[in-house]
Amino acid sequence: MAKQKFIYRCSSCGLTLDQWMGKCPQCSEWSTITEEELLDKKNLTPSRMRESKPVAFDAIEMGSLCKRSCAIGELDRVLGGGIVEGSLVLLGGDPGIGKSTILFQMAHNLAAQNMKVLYVSGEESAV
Repeated sequence: MAKQKFIYRCSSCGLTLDQWMGKCPQCSEWSTITEEELLDKKNLTPSRMRESKPVAFDAIEMGSLCKRSCAIGELDRVLGGGIVEGSLVLLGGDPGIGKSTILFQMAHNLAAQNMKVLYVSGEESAV
């Protein structure tokens, strides 16, 4: 029989960890880390798979989301109170209006809060 594998998930913000911790490193909540069995995808049978059905956007209940302030007031307001862990934000606009500048500042501010930041930039230049 194969050894069972477990992951640990914060019930407050959804962060997954390889080991149990008393305090979530992402949202700083105490005693929210729970153990979950990691199922092997090869051993899933149709009877064990979860049935899923389409759900309208307005019917989705948003649990407690862990939002972090970008420390840029207007950007936090536009993002609904801050950036949500694991989210993706697409910023578009005319050349030279400061998109890169504001995102570099946001990345710096989030990294100063010990968050991991991935900055991806794509440029469509005629030259």
